[in-house]
Amino acid sequence: MASFAYPLSAGPIPGMQRRAGCLPLPFQLLDLYAHQAERILLHKRNEERLYEATETLERSVTRKQVLLMERDARLAQLMSELLLTEERERRELVAALHDSLAQLLSMATMKLSLVRASLVRPAEKRNGMSKRRKKL
Repeated sequence: MASFAYPLSAGPIPGMQRRAGCLPLPFQLLDLYAHQAERILLHKRNEERLYEATETLERSVTRKQVLLMERDARLAQLMSELLLTEERERRELVAALHDSLAQLLSMATMKLSLVRASLVRPAEKRNGMSKRRKKL
């Protein structure tokens, strides 16, 4: 009879401690094969679960990447609108300041003209009186 060496790393064969001496070798081998088949099936089920979890995770990541790209595009659009709005506001402010300063300068020019005129008139009056006095 051929002797079969069961790997120690696989652990004990379930139920073999009780029956090891009672079962003939072919049944011991069947027990071993059944145990190995269970381990293989368990490994395959775990592999399938891992594959499903990977697929789910990849779909989730893809969805989140799409959302992120959409948000990035929306953010870029909002930034562009903000820059355009800021530029428009600057132009409006510059125009308002220009108009306001132009009015102030016009008003200052008119007031200066009035002040000059009022300063010249008294001098003319004095000069005119001096001339009259000289005539007298």
